[in-house]
Amino acid sequence: MTDEEQHMAHLQRRVSILSREKLVISNQYVDTLTRLSRLRRLLDRWQAVATQMYNHNQSMMSKLTTYKDRAQHWRVLCRTNAALSDVRERTLCVYKKRLQEVNLCSICLTTPIDCLLSPCHHGKFCCECILQLMVQEDPRCPLCRTAIQESQKYFI
Repeated sequence: MTDEEQHMAHLQRRVSILSREKLVISNQYVDTLTRLSRLRRLLDRWQAVATQMYNHNQSMMSKLTTYKDRAQHWRVLCRTNAALSDVRERTLCVYKKRLQEVNLCSICLTTPIDCLLSPCHHGKFCCECILQLMVQEDPRCPLCRTAIQESQKYFI
């Protein structure tokens, strides 16, 4: 094999490796979006249940006639609402924590993402980290190693 053929074979292997890496990263991104969507649906369901409970409680209170019945029902409602509120708060905490983890810069892991790279269109970074990358002689995307031509700030 000549040097040129060896070089071409090396480049083809490198392209193959990069293609597999890109596929893995895009699959991880899709998985993250899927998990986020599931969390949003779960939160929506909890809010719907809370609304239904509130409406049911209001209708039951209007149907109860005696003070004793209302007092007993009120105690049951308070316990039910407290349990529902605890579960809802725990769910909200988990949802908010995962949402924050998804929206953090992949480089520094502290700053929210707000920068999009061109031409690869990866957007998992903060502008501060990208500015530090752009100062380098040959800036490359940390995810796919494509040469960075420009970066754009965006708002979520």
